[in-house]
Amino acid sequence: MTGPGGAPREGARLLDAVALMDTLCTDGAWESQQTHSSLTGYLVEETYELLDAIASGNRDEMVAELGDVLLQVLFHARIGADFTIDDVAESFIRKVTARSAGVLAGGVDLATQVDDWERAKSRERPDASAMDGIPAAQPALALAAKVLARARDAGVPADAIPAALTTVTVSPDGGAEERLRAEALEFARRIRAAERAMRACGAGTDREGGERRARPSADEWRAALR
Repeated sequence: MTGPGGAPREGARLLDAVALMDTLCTDGAWESQQTHSSLTGYLVEETYELLDAIASGNRDEMVAELGDVLLQVLFHARIGADFTIDDVAESFIRKVTARSAGVLAGGVDLATQVDDWERAKSRERPDASAMDGIPAAQPALALAAKVLARARDAGVPADAIPAALTTVTVSPDGGAEERLRAEALEFARRIRAAERAMRACGAGTDREGGERRARPSADEWRAALR
């Protein structure tokens, strides 16, 4: 596969990677025995190694670790019982195209791009929560950071966030991680309840036209979280 002037087209080696993974899963004694569940530990490990490579700023390490993460994507797609790598790529293309209409139409400013993305997400899943997809089993500090980030992106004002979620108190009796985890999960529960309440009363909807905004206002969040 070539691009302009006969040069190799960017992405062509991805097809070689797909073919290599197919051969390994067909002929490899170890690969042919793997399942989605048996590979989860490798996916977690490779993700953390990629984060280390990013922190190091080393180009070669980042390329190598991205390759290891790609291996996991190709592996899971190859052993999928009812989907293939093309289904994975199609899902990516369909989702990102729908959420990036302004960019693909010629470009928009940052605020508009983010707003368009959030509006598209809301249309795709009108009953979705800002807390969806947060792994509850991750370390407490990472869990709290993710809950806070999602809340911020959803428009929750800083004064509505519990102080116990932004300050960690370490004491000789221990238990700091358990307390922080409990606070994060409780706030996530309150966010979900507030979202349901706001949907029920029409909060987050423009007065003119009835279209849902990308996110509720700060005042709407304050009222729902009381």
